[in-house]
Amino acid sequence: MSTPRSVQEQLAARPKGTRLSTLRYLTFEVNKTCNLASVHPRCPVSDPERFMFGETDYVLTDSLILAFWQFCVKEGFRGVVLWHLYNEPTAELARIRRLLTAMRSEVPSQRTHLWTNSPGAVGLPEFDHVQLTDYRVVRPEELDNRRASTRGEGAAYDKVAESGSCGRGFGWEIIVDFHANWLLCCNDWRCEQAVGNLVGSVWDLLLEKYEREAQIKWDSRKSYEALPRMCRSCIEVNPNLHRSALPPKGVVL
Repeated sequence: MSTPRSVQEQLAARPKGTRLSTLRYLTFEVNKTCNLASVHPRCPVSDPERFMFGETDYVLTDSLILAFWQFCVKEGFRGVVLWHLYNEPTAELARIRRLLTAMRSEVPSQRTHLWTNSPGAVGLPEFDHVQLTDYRVVRPEELDNRRASTRGEGAAYDKVAESGSCGRGFGWEIIVDFHANWLLCCNDWRCEQAVGNLVGSVWDLLLEKYEREAQIKWDSRKSYEALPRMCRSCIEVNPNLHRSALPPKGVVL
């Protein structure tokens, strides 16, 4: 009987052109502001530690977005393009439309969703789905505490489940923030665990690093304590964070 291969060995065995075939979302933060920033105090959009560990000398240009999207498509990406991290994307609606036109000239079937607080965006025909959010009326218990995960080492292993995994890990989403930092996940808004910056990097190498580091799971004390500090803290303060990323009912990925 053959010995089961490790996750890393299984990933390494996959041929190029298929490495992102299971990726659901490719997210580009097209701006870094939100008109309701003061309404949702738990949102990191204006946190003074935003981008703290990342590069801030660069911005995510149209040409960089299109080139990285093409790279992902060549690696098998057939998922949904998003335009928000903590920003309000309709502030850059003309830019999004321009980018979509370019993408669909190469891949006519490219899908995209818009998450926005703007009622006027509902029904815009260029989007496969528009999700309207209003944090002025949402119940506080529906909001997570991701800003709280910037401190502490997370709960001790004896206080968490013996085994578990993060639904935001590999295969869920690739996020590129406003400054072109490739983030580990949406909770990585300080770039604490950023894979790297798209500018001046070899994307093949960044993808290999992402494949290794985005496997957030544990089945023992040793594997739990080996998780990044940010992840252990997030597991403690946001135990259901991955559930909030599930698509709205009826929306096809």
